[in-house]
Amino acid sequence: SYLLRVDFFLYYIEEIEELSERFKNEPRVLNNFLPKLAYQITDDIIFVKRSSFCALSTLELFAEVAKTDAITKAEILSLHHRHSGAYLLEANLSSSKYYHYSNVETKKEYQVLKDSIQNAYKITDVGALISQSSLIQWDGEWLQTGISTITSPKDYTQPLLPPHRVPWTYLDKDYNLVKEMINEMYEDHIKFFGSELYIAKDNAELAKKVTELAKRSAFNKGKEGEKIPNIDYEQMEKMQLKMYNQEWGENKKNIGYFFVKGVGQAIEPSLGGMIELLQTETLSDEEGKELFFNLAVNVNPHVVEFLINNYPTKNIQYPFAKSHEDTLKALPYFWRFHHAVEFGEKTPDLLLRKNS
Repeated sequence: SYLLRVDFFLYYIEEIEELSERFKNEPRVLNNFLPKLAYQITDDIIFVKRSSFCALSTLELFAEVAKTDAITKAEILSLHHRHSGAYLLEANLSSSKYYHYSNVETKKEYQVLKDSIQNAYKITDVGALISQSSLIQWDGEWLQTGISTITSPKDYTQPLLPPHRVPWTYLDKDYNLVKEMINEMYEDHIKFFGSELYIAKDNAELAKKVTELAKRSAFNKGKEGEKIPNIDYEQMEKMQLKMYNQEWGENKKNIGYFFVKGVGQAIEPSLGGMIELLQTETLSDEEGKELFFNLAVNVNPHVVEFLINNYPTKNIQYPFAKSHEDTLKALPYFWRFHHAVEFGEKTPDLLLRKNS
């Protein structure tokens, strides 16, 4: 599609150039693996990435234009649920058509069609391989997609910090637990701060408040009979402060701490200053430009929606002379262009570990 090609083609070229630069002194890696990595980038574009054109994904656009029934359109959209991870790969003893995959982290199991794998693996022992790969489901069958790497279980090293997992890679009972946990975190946030949004005067106050919230939430759960985590909260506060100082500098003021319901926290440095501009009677041209570009381009759209619903909006204007456009009506266009990822399926930004 031309509508998505410009955006995705630029992304593709940038990724290829970055990989070429990284491995420029390793010709063997460049020649052998660059085509495979390019294939994986294409896979990401098909199943995961969102375009700046209306924040559409490839699958959403295809489902809209495909001449097919509603059931097939829904199945096209469901391909967005790509299951990526490390899998224990075993022979399927009941059917030679499939391999048995088990997610090393979540323990979710799949029967993967052998025909979906370009070079079928030769498994001599049950549980002989670890496959780091991606799976999709189409027409009732699980298929492998993109590139994969194969190691033996004895050589596999579990990452210290596993990547963020999407909910569809969890077992149902674990995903329900994640949803419960994120809802509890939202309720604790509201009880503690009184609102989705809290403005901290500086990094030190934010670190103190976040640590105090964590401590209070753990204590309340302990009163209900659950085990209170053994956490050094003083050290936690120091680590939070160090992280904030490194992230946006030691002198940042009026930091916004926001909870996106069903997702998690969003931190917006200098949000307090934007609120002051919303409440100011009259803005200079420079202040008007600053406010518009922050709300249209720089700040998380969920936070901006909260500001629009809770603060005066008369100062949110196009920074162009004689513009009569309805700025509030047009803001979602800018959000979709600059924050396309925020318009996908909302999932908890929460990692459930084995011992959680």
